Amino acid sequence: NFKFDGKIGNNFYSTELNEVYTQGDGLVASDYDNMDNATVVKSSNFVTPYRRSAMYFDLNFDYASLLFLEITGRNDWSSTLPPDKKSFFYPSANLSFVFTQLNGLKGNILNYGKLRLSAAQVGKDAPAFALNGYYTKATFSDGYTSGITYPNDGVAGFGRVTTLGNPNLKPEKTTSYEVGLNLQFFNNRLGLDATAYYSKGQDLIVSAPLASTTGYTSQVINSGSIETKGI
Repeated sequence: NFKFDGKIGNNFYSTELNEVYTQGDGLVASDYDNMDNATVVKSSNFVTPYRRSAMYFDLNFDYASLLFLEITGRNDWSSTLPPDKKSFFYPSANLSFVFTQLNGLKGNILNYGKLRLSAAQVGKDAPAFALNGYYTKATFSDGYTSGITYPNDGVAGFGRVTTLGNPNLKPEKTTSYEVGLNLQFFNNRLGLDATAYYSKGQDLIVSAPLASTTGYTSQVINSGSIETKGI
């Protein structure tokens, strides 16, 4: 009457986004859209690497097709988080009770009945390059013209990005709870599926504005929480 099934696994995800942008200004001949027709050629190269590895397990228990329990867990390691916070674990548990399997409860009126409960947690890492400030190709604008973009007149120039790095970032986590009831009546001609849920996200990763007098305009931080609930 008792059945058990389980599995373990791992996942490795790695990407590198390599963007190349080229702009040609001062076209010599009209209606000839070609870089060789430009008197000034500017280009940029943006590289965004990202790596995330994980290990997980999934355990399933079945007692007499009456009681079902599923337990899962996953641990992730992300390249976008600080070394001491790059590892984060989030579990889940689901319990289902098919009470019409009990003697005397299943009949011509009530054909099927199940009560289900669940609790789950989900983790999320930070965006790339949020931990530290870095340099990029400098661009200066006076508010009237297109400004100066380096390299300019054979001179290269770099400046800090406008987002202040935050080496204290930690993963955000969302915890949710759910209770539900499934009923089927009159040979499955009438059914009821009711669910109540509650979810709360903590340490949410958001971009917060900064006073421009600091030399930056924003910073990625862990801030606040969001709650959702409904029926």
